[in-house]
Amino acid sequence: MKPHEATVIHPEMFDKEKNDHDDLEICCDGCDIEYTLTDYQILKDNKKLLYFLYEDFLICHGCLFREISKSIPEGGETRLKILDYSQSYYLNFGDEGHNIEDELE
Repeated sequence: MKPHEATVIHPEMFDKEKNDHDDLEICCDGCDIEYTLTDYQILKDNKKLLYFLYEDFLICHGCLFREISKSIPEGGETRLKILDYSQSYYLNFGDEGHNIEDELE
């Protein structure tokens, strides 16, 4: 089974010369949680929030985990490949929850 893929969104991916990070807001397409890029940087640095590009959606980590959990077949498992700049790693999801035997690549 091919793993789902999600890419970590970093505030520095947005051009500071074209966008004022104190004004530009990013919003989760799942739950509508919204922060300026400046606030998101603070939350991300303190490991409180991560946004991801998943399929064609920008979603927070909570919504991403819910979406992946919904895709688990009864009694089965699924994997999520996280792309973070040049590094990638896998999160494994199953009946017991998420982060089962995570693997770095």
